[in-house]
Amino acid sequence: MIQTLRSRIRSFAFVAALTLALLGAGCITRQVRQAIDAANAASLAAELGLGSEDPSKPGGLGWEQASARIEGFIAAHPENRSTVAALRVRQAMLLLNNRQYHLAKAAFGEAQLTDLHTARDRALKQLEAELLWWYPTSGGTLPADEYAPTSNRLVRITAVRADLKAPEDEGIRDWLAAWRGWMALKMANDADPDILGANAPRGYLEDALNTFASMGPAGETARWLADTNFPGGLKPEAAITASNRRRFFADDLIAGAKRAMRQNAITDPEIKDPYFRERLAR
Repeated sequence: MIQTLRSRIRSFAFVAALTLALLGAGCITRQVRQAIDAANAASLAAELGLGSEDPSKPGGLGWEQASARIEGFIAAHPENRSTVAALRVRQAMLLLNNRQYHLAKAAFGEAQLTDLHTARDRALKQLEAELLWWYPTSGGTLPADEYAPTSNRLVRITAVRADLKAPEDEGIRDWLAAWRGWMALKMANDADPDILGANAPRGYLEDALNTFASMGPAGETARWLADTNFPGGLKPEAAITASNRRRFFADDLIAGAKRAMRQNAITDPEIKDPYFRERLAR
């Protein structure tokens, strides 16, 4: 039977008490304590539907109910800074996805980077400014004076992603790569050649696809080319393997690139990866 939030809180309180006892006895390291905090946050986030690999699709309860339950837990456990910070980051992403931008900014503001211990949460916090800019901006047309700052945002996402080297960081690495690709494609789609130059839209599109392709494991896209049965009825939300998840991201980016080509009359982009080049030409 699925535990209620109340029983989850009781379970958390037991783990917290045990942790404090071990700390008092000098039997726990900082790393173990951080692991326990991360496990508590992940367990609660999963119950609230906030723990998906893809931060853009938190799922779960409606945002108002989920946010209220987060507030209730935090009110009951304000002393556990690590768990509270992790829940605040997940709350911020939930709110961003539901266009509650001011509330999302407030949630991010309650999470301190030093209290976050998972790569996913730390990366999202480090990219707080970029996320708070992207979500309200992505649905409109990018103003001409935003292209230089957005190029800097691409660099920032790439730099944060480059620091995620552990095997368990794969999910957030993939999402950051896809997000970066979508940002560059928006530039390709919205760029005015008369203002930014005739080759600007094409350059942004090439950057979007070529960079995303270069961020994947070596040889993976070659295997995709050989697999003619994908997706074979598989839906993105059911893609439990990392390779399938990346392929759905790739195919979405390719579809977005085709729309940008039509929108901005982009012809003959130089795409280095054979999978992306072949799919773009279809």
